Amino acid sequence: MNNLKKSIMGKYNAADVDKLLLKVRNDYEQCLKEQKDRIITLRDENRELKTKFLKYQDNEKYILGAFKRAEETAQTIITEARNQAKSIVQKAKSEEVLIKTAADGCYKKLCKLKSASEDIYRAAAKAVGEQEELEKASSNIRPFVNVYEGTHN
Repeated sequence: MNNLKKSIMGKYNAADVDKLLLKVRNDYEQCLKEQKDRIITLRDENRELKTKFLKYQDNEKYILGAFKRAEETAQTIITEARNQAKSIVQKAKSEEVLIKTAADGCYKKLCKLKSASEDIYRAAAKAVGEQEELEKASSNIRPFVNVYEGTHN
């Protein structure tokens, strides 16, 4: 890289120095241009990343809000379901009491009907028994009635 040669007097050749300085200058300018391009590229990337970051922040806010609303909605649904379940249980207990009361009433009526039916059955059996006794007695008296009717005709 260093092509500078000293002359006999210990000094450098001006043309060689100028060439070297021109080369250093060109290399330096090339390096500056590359750094400038890299800086521009990095700034553009930085702008894009900032834009994406802001978008992600907005999305995060939206998602967090959606989660919060979902949690609130879920909590509301759970609360309403619990209240509805309590209401259904209370209604069922009330209906259970009504049904038990009605069943007890029906049972009492059934017992009365059974008792009345048994009374009717006994009365019918008694009446049948009395009828049989009358028929029996009638069959015993019949020959006498026939005789009596035959003598009075």
